[in-house]
Amino acid sequence: MKMQSNKYASPFLHPVDPVALNIPDYFDIIKNPMDFGTIYQRLINGQITTEAEYLKLMELVFTNAITYNKPQDDV
Repeated sequence: MKMQSNKYASPFLHPVDPVALNIPDYFDIIKNPMDFGTIYQRLINGQITTEAEYLKLMELVFTNAITYNKPQDDV
């Protein structure tokens, strides 16, 4: 399954790498990181069993992005 169908999706497809992105404070601010790739793997592995679990994780991706990034950031 091809997960990336939008050029703006790439920051959300894999776990954030604070070293590669030069954002050493990321884990100080974001206590529960989440990304679409992790959600997808959990779905495939049967670790997500309810719609509520899925929706909570999806919301977490966006909540983390809003919490960490500034309004003018591309993300």
